[in-house]
This record gives sequence, C-alpha cells and structure tokens, in this order.
Amino acid sequence: MSLPLNRPRPMLTAKREVVAWIGRALQRLAASPSVDANAVLDASKLGFEFRRQMIDGYLRDHYGLTVQSGPFQGMAYIAEAAGSLYGPKILGTYELELAHIFGQLERYETFVDVGCAEGYFAVGALVAAPHLRTLAFDLDARARQLCAALAETNEVAGRLQIGDLCRPEDLARLASPKTLIMIDVEGAETSLLGSTPAEALSDCDVVVETHYTSAGCTLEFLHAYFSATHDLTIIEQTARDPSAFPR
Repeated sequence: MSLPLNRPRPMLTAKREVVAWIGRALQRLAASPSVDANAVLDASKLGFEFRRQMIDGYLRDHYGLTVQSGPFQGMAYIAEAAGSLYGPKILGTYELELAHIFGQLERYETFVDVGCAEGYFAVGALVAAPHLRTLAFDLDARARQLCAALAETNEVAGRLQIGDLCRPEDLARLASPKTLIMIDVEGAETSLLGSTPAEALSDCDVVVETHYTSAGCTLEFLHAYFSATHDLTIIEQTARDPSAFPR
C-alpha cells in the first residue's frame, strides 16, 4: 500500500528523533569553548549525511526506483547516486531549471555529458529521445559503473559511450552541429574550456554550471569565453515548490 508523504511512520519518526538528538548535541558542542570548531563541522556533516540517507530511504520506500516527474519521468532508476543528492532525482526535481532544455532534445543528434555521475542526464536524455546518442565522461570509476548500470536498466546501453577524462581535444572533436554539450565538473570547467578554443564549440549548444569557488567557473569567465561565438543565457537556480512535488 502506498503511503502519502505527510503520513508519519514509526521508523521515520524514530529517525527524526535521532536527528533531533544529534542537533542538540552539536549545539552543546558548539557552545563549549574547549571544542575544536573543525570537529563540530565534521560532526555536522555526519548529521547531515544521516538526515540525507533517512530522506532517500523514505523516497525509495514510497516511490520505488522510478523518476516521478520532469523531462525524464518514468525512467527506471538505480538505488545509488554518485556525488549528488539522490532524492531529487527520484522526484524528478534535480536541476529542474534545465528541464526546458531537455524537453527539446529533438533538436539534437548527440548529447555530450562531461561530469555525468551516475547518469541522470546522460541516460535520461536517451530515454526521453530514442534517436539520440550520448557520450558521457566522469573521472570517478564508481560513477561510470553506475552510469552503465542505469543504461542497462533502461535498455539504452547501445546508444551510450562512457569515458573517463574529457580532454580539450575530445571536446573540440565532439562539438559538431546538432550537438548539446553539458559540462559540470565541480570547478574544473575553467581548465577544460580554457584549453579549448571557443570557436571549436561554435556549432553546438553548451550548458556550463558555474562554481563560485577559488578555482571555480564564474559567469565572468563564461561571458569572456563565449561572447564572440554564442548567445548567452543565464539560468538562475530557483526555489522548489513543495506543493508541485508528486504525491
């Protein structure tokens, strides 16, 4: 029997009590002048991870392994994510700001996903567009294994090619007309693009995630890099509306 999200369950209530206890313990630690601040931060991260796993487990129990909404609605998923949150992918709200792009995949013949993780976009694009082929890259071996498993689960492995490092020469070679390129490599976008002439990408559409860190990719860099070859559109992160989530 399917349970609504707002109905409490004994196990979930018990886990909430544990999370609350961890929060109170961290507050007491933070108030003590003799406690190392880094130790409190590490403990906070553990508390966050516990809470994340609690929510992910609840979503698996409630929805199973099927993406509930968004451009990849109906995609069969696996029980693990690589380097990002799992729950929003099952809900179909992960990076929902890009949904309009992945709702127009008929415009493309090839999708290049640099930093594919377990394949939410790499495989999702193949599920949504049966004519498409995807070339996916990720440095993490486990992410590549999960991406291959997700493709097998959805019976699209024949249209997916997975590699590890995407080099500037690879990016330039793959940037043919009717190609969509997405780059999300946690700050290394500047290094990859900076070694790839912008003119080499002029025939395709490119989505790049910004990372405002010391080594990250910024809007200022992207504007300077693409201004002569592309029309730039800034896609801002938006808040999620809980009432719009699938029930």
